[in-house]
Amino acid sequence: MRVKDLHPNILKIYGIIAIILSLLWALLLLGIINFGWIRFFFLVIFTLLFILSSLTGTKSKPTEGFRNMESGQGP
Repeated sequence: MRVKDLHPNILKIYGIIAIILSLLWALLLLGIINFGWIRFFFLVIFTLLFILSSLTGTKSKPTEGFRNMESGQGP
């Protein structure tokens, strides 16, 4: 699934959610917010979000190196 296949509004919402969640995650790591078991819950969510964002990618067009890799010429 490519990012360009998604609706632009979905992408904006995803970005806003990611920013809010990353701020919460930073607070948890700094120890400002300490919920106990919720920390583990956040760890699982962010691991899944990171994997998801890695799979979907952030660019609509492949970079030059990626294009060369696909055609078998190497980076």
